[in-house]
Amino acid sequence: MYVTASQAPTDHSAACVFTAVPVAHVMGKLEAPAIALSPEPLGPQSVELTSAVPEAYSKRYQPGMQVLAFAFQLAPGKGLAELKRYVDARASALAKHGGAVLACGCTPRTATWPYDTFELIAFSKEGGLQGIMADEEYKQNPEVRASQQIFSGQGAIAALSVSKG
Repeated sequence: MYVTASQAPTDHSAACVFTAVPVAHVMGKLEAPAIALSPEPLGPQSVELTSAVPEAYSKRYQPGMQVLAFAFQLAPGKGLAELKRYVDARASALAKHGGAVLACGCTPRTATWPYDTFELIAFSKEGGLQGIMADEEYKQNPEVRASQQIFSGQGAIAALSVSKG
């Protein structure tokens, strides 16, 4: 699977399994007016997504869900195994707040993509992200806290308007 963060909405939508545009920056700024997931690269700005979850893209998106894109840098020496541990540690809290992972994995950094990870999460409940972030059980969970140490440096979270899911 490939992530394409382009400077214009993609005209390759037939080749994509998911397309969206950021409508609000929750944290940092995802410098991408359009985001697409596709089985093949759409151009030089595409980066390969090495999946941290069983399916490269889960078609669990339903119209009306709040979808967020997460992109972060990893601490030196951290990679796919640590990202998988983080995803597993957070799974029950995410489900508790109506969240489902659509895609998650590691990506190579490039001149146009400064991140090591990319994730799409869909929430079926309004305020799902706020709910998980305020959840004391989640915040105090030692497995989650330990696994969060993999992230460092630059990161961004953006709310998306989905055109194809």
